[in-house]
Amino acid sequence: PGNVRTALKAQAVVRVGYLRRLAASLKKTRMVEWIDQFQEDAEEDEKLIVFGIHKEVLDHLHQKYRKQCVRIDGSVPVPKRKELVYQFLNNKRTTLLLGNLQAAGSGWSAPGVAHTLFVELGWTPGEMLQAEKRTEGIGRGKEGVASNATYLVARNTIEMDMAQLLVEKMSDLDSVLDGDPQATGFDLIALLIRNMEKK
Repeated sequence: PGNVRTALKAQAVVRVGYLRRLAASLKKTRMVEWIDQFQEDAEEDEKLIVFGIHKEVLDHLHQKYRKQCVRIDGSVPVPKRKELVYQFLNNKRTTLLLGNLQAAGSGWSAPGVAHTLFVELGWTPGEMLQAEKRTEGIGRGKEGVASNATYLVARNTIEMDMAQLLVEKMSDLDSVLDGDPQATGFDLIALLIRNMEKK
């Protein structure tokens, strides 16, 4: 029974991963439309941080915005990440930072940057709240700049279930504010599997 349960959970994890990648691929066009509209409406020197999960999503956006963005993912060494953040913050031509949520979601701040776009969802509320806080660093260059985070969620996909479950788990924020991105962690995989079994 234990082996069967483990095998079933492994199959469900693979299925969840596939459904997440499918949801992301379905909204690639919408991601670009959103970023293009943001840039069209943006004031001079206004910048945007974009967080994703999957390499193919970041590849797609990087190819589209190559001339105006920096990209931070797991392949970028930590010292190089600091250089890329500096470029993003200080080079007027670099208006986008594309970041993998795990690699770029903590450990730096973006003074004067007010806007964050999540094109994919993380596994925990803490993970995403930590990433949101990149725009709330001490000593922001622009006084009174409000931080805005937008989440693109694909309708009628597994992301809708993920979003609902994540919002329900956002009540305990104290430890996140204390700097532990995993403190509000929970078994999202188990909850998603339970939801799929009910349908």
